[in-house]
Amino acid sequence: MFGLWLVIDSALFSGMKAGMHAYYTLAVAPAIAGCVAIGAHEVWRRRAEAFGRAGGAVLILSAGIWGFVLLQRNSDWQPWLRWTILAATVIAAVGLLVLALPPAARWDRQRNRATTVLLIAGVLASLAGSTAYAAATLPQSHTGGSPTVGPARPKPSGPADQFRRQISMLMGGQTDPNLVALLEQTDTKWSAAIDRSSPAAALELASRTPVLAIGGFTSADPAPTLPQFQTMVRNHEIAYYLIPEVKLPDSWRVDKPADSSTPAQPNAPQGIWHPAGNKEIFDWVTAHYTATHHFGDMAVYDLTEPAH
Repeated sequence: MFGLWLVIDSALFSGMKAGMHAYYTLAVAPAIAGCVAIGAHEVWRRRAEAFGRAGGAVLILSAGIWGFVLLQRNSDWQPWLRWTILAATVIAAVGLLVLALPPAARWDRQRNRATTVLLIAGVLASLAGSTAYAAATLPQSHTGGSPTVGPARPKPSGPADQFRRQISMLMGGQTDPNLVALLEQTDTKWSAAIDRSSPAAALELASRTPVLAIGGFTSADPAPTLPQFQTMVRNHEIAYYLIPEVKLPDSWRVDKPADSSTPAQPNAPQGIWHPAGNKEIFDWVTAHYTATHHFGDMAVYDLTEPAH
């Protein structure tokens, strides 16, 4: 079961042509853990045989080398750890291979004891890298749709940092407490409507109110349509319409009409981009309602007020 699981998911990921997020590999983590656990159980059960010692050496050495490779990708964090893991697993693997050779049979009792010690020490060393990363990950808070593991990395600073923060808002990475408090006070069917399901989900979790996600995950789904949205507004089912306000450098300003590939909009304030996925709904709301609040980088349109 675990082997077939690993083969199918690995083949799928290898053949993907679209975007590949690192956290997708969580899908193969249980399969890898199951295969390693079964293998470790078998070599331990047969540790008195040459097959068990050689199999344990291969298992420990492969895990140790792969742990070294992964830790090497973040070489500034605890550099001593990867070298310790590599050295310990190599020593344990070489020792097990030596004990598997026929000449070692003359010291059978000592060989069995040494095999047990080397197997335990090798497995602990080979798992040290993933254990250290798990320990470094647990104290950190994680929000949004792209979780990461490992030690916290310094946040970049400079002009691009604000733009990165605003983009993370589009992916549901953060919510303004004042906006959350506003949504908590609503009693409509939908406390608010916003493009894309990621920020909608973040607001739902923070405010414990239902938020309408316009257009689904990528904002490309035609749900709801403009007539459906207008009907919900007329029936007082939606309290607020939310649209991010991303501040762009003046050099990014363009005068031509906006389209799906051009961030700037002709009727937008200088240097402000409203990343509306459903432009029909955005144009209708901004033509008939006025933004009553601005929380951080979010404009809030009160749909319970009379339209103009």
